[in-house]
Amino acid sequence: MHTATRIRALALLTMISIAVGTAGCGSSTESSIPVQDSPPSMTPSRGPSGSDGTYNCGDFDTHSQAQAYFDSVGDIDGLDGNGDGVACESLS
Repeated sequence: MHTATRIRALALLTMISIAVGTAGCGSSTESSIPVQDSPPSMTPSRGPSGSDGTYNCGDFDTHSQAQAYFDSVGDIDGLDGNGDGVACESLS
């Protein structure tokens, strides 16, 4: 490889390394990659209240929060008492 080609390749690799290295490190420079807001938490701020480590409907503040949790993990906590796919209907 010729010296000029090596220098161009090294410069290109350096630019790529800088771009990749600063993309997610909290740099104050703006990125052209759009950043999405974090979705609301699907688990309550308090821990599971079930004696077996499960969440109960009372652990959730809203039906939407309970349903989002249910949709993401399934009915591992027994939040859908009648099996209709709707978690914690008492919170509706």
